[in-house]
Amino acid sequence: MELKTYNPPIIRLSNVSIGYNNVKALINIDFSISSGETIAIIGEHGAGKSSLGMVLSGMLTPHTGQIFLHGTSINQYTLKTAHRNNIKMVYQESMLNEHFTVAENILYKSNYGTSFGFYSKKKVNQHVKEYLEKNNIFIDPKELVLNLSLSERSVIEIMKTLFTEPSILILDEALEKLSSEHFSKIIPILLEHKQKGMSLVTITHKIDDIYTFADTITVLKEGSLLLTEKVDNINKLNLIRMAYTQVGANETTIKHDNDFYQILKYNEAILQFLPMNIIVIDDQLIIKMVNEQCIESFNLRGKTFLNTPISALLRGNKKVIDLIKESVKNKESQSFYNVEMKIQENSTINNVKTYPVYDGVVVLGTILIIEDITEYNSLQKQLILSEKLASVGMLAAGVAHEINNPLEIISNYLSYLKYTQSDRDVIESVDNVNKEIANIAKIITNFVSFSDTRRIGQKKVDINNVIDDFLQLLKYNARYNHIKISFEKMSAKQFFKGDEGQLKQVLLNLIRNSFEAMPKGGNILIKTSTGILHGNPSSMIIFEDNGPGINSEDINAIFLPFYSTKSNKKSQLGLGLGLSISYHIIESFKGTLQVNNVDTGGCRFTINLPIGNNEYIE
Repeated sequence: MELKTYNPPIIRLSNVSIGYNNVKALINIDFSISSGETIAIIGEHGAGKSSLGMVLSGMLTPHTGQIFLHGTSINQYTLKTAHRNNIKMVYQESMLNEHFTVAENILYKSNYGTSFGFYSKKKVNQHVKEYLEKNNIFIDPKELVLNLSLSERSVIEIMKTLFTEPSILILDEALEKLSSEHFSKIIPILLEHKQKGMSLVTITHKIDDIYTFADTITVLKEGSLLLTEKVDNINKLNLIRMAYTQVGANETTIKHDNDFYQILKYNEAILQFLPMNIIVIDDQLIIKMVNEQCIESFNLRGKTFLNTPISALLRGNKKVIDLIKESVKNKESQSFYNVEMKIQENSTINNVKTYPVYDGVVVLGTILIIEDITEYNSLQKQLILSEKLASVGMLAAGVAHEINNPLEIISNYLSYLKYTQSDRDVIESVDNVNKEIANIAKIITNFVSFSDTRRIGQKKVDINNVIDDFLQLLKYNARYNHIKISFEKMSAKQFFKGDEGQLKQVLLNLIRNSFEAMPKGGNILIKTSTGILHGNPSSMIIFEDNGPGINSEDINAIFLPFYSTKSNKKSQLGLGLGLSISYHIIESFKGTLQVNNVDTGGCRFTINLPIGNNEYIE
């Protein structure tokens, strides 16, 4: 039978208490550290963790209790006593001299580099350079500490203390200040010193990190030692509950709570499968978790993305990265709406929300929610546009009715004049007036189209045949205007439910806009394909030109009546009704008409129509 070797403690506290202004910081603490042991001390803010560390380092003298070194009671345990026994501490507040270099700080109070009363800076710099590089730390030893980042300062403070080969090293939240890169380098160095017999006491809030290197966990609660236990013997969830939730006065043990555990697992499953992008990052903006939606959206399946910076995932989205950085810095929940982002080279509109994750009072990281609302945004704009068009339609119906009555009376009087007068000049004037009345009647017909939702005579129409016939009529006009029109059609026939003449009117309005946008010539591409409309298969017509495109401030208003982007050319009858009428026609077919600019120049109109399955529609 193998006997366990007894490892006596280097230092032991017995019934130690200390207070500040009648406030008890530590109450009757019994605590010990043995050679080669790694102890993690955790607890809420104000639990007494730093006070315990400073008692161990000799910085604070307990009011009551005893301190034993190697089994011997010490009457006056001070900082000098601790240093003589090689017990060192890295405090929360940096003890480095900002105006010294890295090398000068590491070798401070050392005789290294001094020979016969002369100091060799070159020799000191070289020695520290070799020391750091040997430990895979690449920080310039000649750099002033004031120029270092917070993480680099923490690295130097730890390496400075390790340089003295301490028997016990106490780290007061020093690991929290490290970047993920520096953390991954410092932990192996600490473990290497531990193998040589060094004991490590780390005061920390990072629960996950404890399970990677600690042997024992000590939990402090309101100045009292609640628990000291081997890491392997305590469940992480119970540890969080003990350290960061209220515990009743009569509770001495915490049982494993299966219900609580199942709820957490259930919530994790919900996060994984929510239909929005969820990313969890730490305080250094390093990705710790993404959900299934995010893996699909960013095409991450099979790729390495965990423990990489969020900037790598959101490359090309500087504005979003800056918003996230600011939010993490402020440790606040924030929401950013209608944020433009590039996701897999696709332009999207998103709502971005940030939620800090607290471990007690300390922020461990942040949950990012990126919700793609591109389609919703588009539908919302269409709804607003439809409501505006409906309002105009109601107005148009009333105006048309009021105008038609006097027009009919005027037309009757003109007919009477024409057939009762023999004077040529009078007859010619009457004909001219009749032409203008015909124009007015045409305008009124366009007005009425906004309020006319009837679908009389709609039938199944072959889209490819309509476009072929239409382009035959336009080919001479296009050649005259130096415009090349290409038609890429699907081999299979495509149908929609509607009126052939009205579809031609829509195409004519789009052609007219392109012709006017390209007075010196250009290219127009018309394509037909299949798509999805309201969850059902649809027929699509894509109309694209290589003109100047549409100004961003115009693109959302392009389908509004009386709105024109042309400054010196007249639109349809000078009223800017062409695209409004086109939109209304497509809407009457239960389809959609959308517009966007093309990255290479020009604009693209996309018509999406329901597939016609019946020959006639009642």
